[in-house]
Amino acid sequence: MLNYSFIYIYLSILDEYENSTRLHLLVKDVHNLPEGLRIVVNFDRQHAAIGEAAGLLARICGQLATDCVAFSISFDKWSDIPESSFENQWNIFFQARFCFKVCDSLAKRFLLQSLGKKWREHRIKLWNEFYDPRLSKTEIINNTPEDIALDQWALFVEYRLKSETQTEETEKEVSRVQMWDITHKKIDGSYVNEKAKEIAVRLKYNK
Repeated sequence: MLNYSFIYIYLSILDEYENSTRLHLLVKDVHNLPEGLRIVVNFDRQHAAIGEAAGLLARICGQLATDCVAFSISFDKWSDIPESSFENQWNIFFQARFCFKVCDSLAKRFLLQSLGKKWREHRIKLWNEFYDPRLSKTEIINNTPEDIALDQWALFVEYRLKSETQTEETEKEVSRVQMWDITHKKIDGSYVNEKAKEIAVRLKYNK
């Protein structure tokens, strides 16, 4: 498996004087950019990030979404997480390291959707890895994953074991977005054409 933290990406960088240059950066360097340097993120007409910076931004969102200090897994839904959790990351992390070529509201919307998707996927992965139907609730709670606080894990286990939650998971149907992706993506994960991509973006924004 590739370790994306050590892959070089050729990016446009903007300094504090608005001068632009292109540099090779390691993905892990994003967390240690010199003060005043920001990575330029361009967007398409549907306000989705594009280019090399888009891939890097997706990986950064993946790292943050799985950081239980930044975004606790103890909440039932992504929408239940306090707005302050995202605003802290926006003010302290994103604005200091990225120059988004759209207005703040659109950049925030894009980031929230990316973070939310990855947060939900992370919780599903955690449950699939640590749930054992042979164990009692107490035993599952005591088997706390590394880097997750016990109180967060306990609340997450309580939520997953609720009868309502189990019923929702059993009865959940494939969403319109998922079905569109299944039928309009190639094996490599890209859309069959630009029109299919545009429709997918609209579905995601309107769901």
